[in-house]
Amino acid sequence: MLRNLDNLSAEDRRTYRRTVRGLFLFYSVAIVIAVAVNFMNRPASDLRASNETQTARVKATTESTVGSLSTGPVRNQ
Repeated sequence: MLRNLDNLSAEDRRTYRRTVRGLFLFYSVAIVIAVAVNFMNRPASDLRASNETQTARVKATTESTVGSLSTGPVRNQ
C-alpha cells in the first residue's frame, strides 16, 4: 500500500519526485513526437485529392492543346 508523502524520508521523497519528473518528461516527449508524426504524415485522402487535381490539370492542358491544333487550316484532299 502507498504511504503518504509526508511519511517518507528526505531521500525517499527525492527519489519519488525524480521518478515522477522522469515519467512526466517521458510522456511529454512521447506526446510531442506523436503530434509531430501526425502532422508530418498527410492522410491518404489529401494525397488522393492532390493526385486528382494534378490529373485534371493535365487533362485540361491536353484538351486545350488538341483544341488549338484542330482549329488550324483545313486541307482539301
